[in-house]
Amino acid sequence: DTMGTSASSGRSGRKNPLKKLARPPSTIGADAGLKALIDALLNAGVSRHLYVVDPQGRLCGSVSVLALLEQMSLNPGLGNGKPGRQPDPNQRVRVRDIMDLRPRYATRDTPLAEAIQIMVRERLTELPVVDRHLRLTGEVRALDLLRNQTPPEVPPPRPEPDPAAPADEDPS
Repeated sequence: DTMGTSASSGRSGRKNPLKKLARPPSTIGADAGLKALIDALLNAGVSRHLYVVDPQGRLCGSVSVLALLEQMSLNPGLGNGKPGRQPDPNQRVRVRDIMDLRPRYATRDTPLAEAIQIMVRERLTELPVVDRHLRLTGEVRALDLLRNQTPPEVPPPRPEPDPAAPADEDPS
């Protein structure tokens, strides 16, 4: 596909918790400026990505905090060259200039194990979830997947008798 890397949408025969784990995503338009991008990332909560969507809500890219910092380090004028300073409003940098054009994504029907494989292979902490028209419907976070994969508590094994300990004698 031309938009990114997708997980297959095959069904595993069981109810898929991926659609239950998806959270509302943080989005931005490709024509947004640098200040709007920084503000949106700062207001995105724990998410470290913003998903770039077209006017119909289809996923067309993503921007991570690290990608923005990388751009700012390569082009010090983006942040006026000084930490903590607001970007120069005269800069014509737009989200489209720094977004990842091939975001990795899953569908609501992607098996949980496959979503985890994508995240591990691509070193992602968040994975956007799209419908069959590539409209962004949510985001799955690595910690949510980890919570879902945690096995139930298993009682500790009973201690084995110590062969070196004296045996209880039967007085009968």
